[in-house]
Amino acid sequence: MRFGRRLALRALLALAVFLAVGWFGAEMYLEKRIDQEIRRKLAEVHDKVRVAWSGVDVDLLTQSLTVSGIEAAFPDGTVMTADRLRVRQADREHFPPHFLRAEISGWTLPVVPAYLGMLAPPLRLSGYKTLTLDADVDYAFDAENKLLDLRRLHFDAHDACELSLSMYLENIGFGWLQAIGTSIRSGELHYVERGLAGRLSNAFAAAAQMPREQLTGQLSDALLRDAAEARTAGQLQAAEAFTALAAFARGPADLHIRVRPTEPIPVLYFRMGRSLAEMLELLNIEISAQ
Repeated sequence: MRFGRRLALRALLALAVFLAVGWFGAEMYLEKRIDQEIRRKLAEVHDKVRVAWSGVDVDLLTQSLTVSGIEAAFPDGTVMTADRLRVRQADREHFPPHFLRAEISGWTLPVVPAYLGMLAPPLRLSGYKTLTLDADVDYAFDAENKLLDLRRLHFDAHDACELSLSMYLENIGFGWLQAIGTSIRSGELHYVERGLAGRLSNAFAAAAQMPREQLTGQLSDALLRDAAEARTAGQLQAAEAFTALAAFARGPADLHIRVRPTEPIPVLYFRMGRSLAEMLELLNIEISAQ
């Protein structure tokens, strides 16, 4: 009887070892295959960007993929790096993916228009030559019903700001003509000040050759006048929004913006000559500065 038990225990141990070896062997095999596939895909754009990485890790249990030690070099000489990119969930059948949940950490990029567009000049004026940030995204796109649920788009730039955005869009279209039919059902933005607004106001004040307090005071006063005009016109949501923005201008402070229109608002409405106060009313906007 004891011999039978020992035999059973040995068999179970052998099975466990076999499964463990098989599990890790499968992960190693997948990691090699994925590494080869990434290299094959990037070879197609080798003239536009050269990408290197130190490792690929596949977790079969969570079905996640992690690429570490990333460096991307572009023909203009700029280099973008990241400590780690982790894809937790992704649509493999479409490009761009119809759903994605991913995060990137230690992402360092030069402050140039190629990466940051119109944001690059004021950032450079404020002394930022590079930005290092962590970011994550979680969204789902319903192609049949043309709905986009951006559950979370989050950036944490360590010495600049933290920004979180969520949004629900309807009638999504691609291309300029189709995009103007897109409608906003809801949205929320949270900005945490970590030096960016302060450095921007200092830079603009220096360019205008005036003290920072004078510049921010003028901006705050202008917004308070807008608030008074909106209140006179019965646009109470807009009046509260302008008042909060005036407080933010005096700060700077953290900013929270919530959009809850009573019915979806087409993006086209922003191009139809409406005043800012009218648009804030349509969006049923709430803004708070702390």
